[in-house]
Amino acid sequence: MKKSKRFLSLILSLILISSVMVMHSIPSEAAVKYGYVDYSYLNLRSAPTTSAKKITKLSRNDTVEILSSNKGWYRVNAFHNGKIYKGYVSSGYIHSGYAPGAQNGYVNDPALNLRKGADVSYSKITVLSKNDPVKVLQTIGKWSLVSVVHKGTTYTGYVAKRYLVTGKSAGKPVSSSSTA
Repeated sequence: MKKSKRFLSLILSLILISSVMVMHSIPSEAAVKYGYVDYSYLNLRSAPTTSAKKITKLSRNDTVEILSSNKGWYRVNAFHNGKIYKGYVSSGYIHSGYAPGAQNGYVNDPALNLRKGADVSYSKITVLSKNDPVKVLQTIGKWSLVSVVHKGTTYTGYVAKRYLVTGKSAGKPVSSSSTA
């Protein structure tokens, strides 16, 4: 009787430990930190110093994914004019959180390509599924910059906005196939 109780206790302990390990290994959107440019413009630089080469000039409300922080600088993925740039920005000009106008939505297409830029010529990051929830961070013409947790991984990239349902459009049907 004692052996069976110890065995049962051991099995229950292993189940508890493995469930905690699985929960800690699943990435979540909370693990990704976003911000936006809170100034008329901001230089994205190749290194964390004002003397470093300028990569591009970011505009007010451009979204950044904050990868790390060090001595007043953020290392970021910056989303500007339909492209993704990597570099450094001064942290004092970045407001934490989503830019004004960001909204929740979902994918209304059985296989929607998430791309590295706002055009079909950019490579695919992954393929999203119908009803995947998204956070629409920006809209550039016919494209939307979205953050999405897909199959346990958080991605940020561009999708054709006609295949998303957001806000007041939630009841309207959207085309069911795409190559975007």
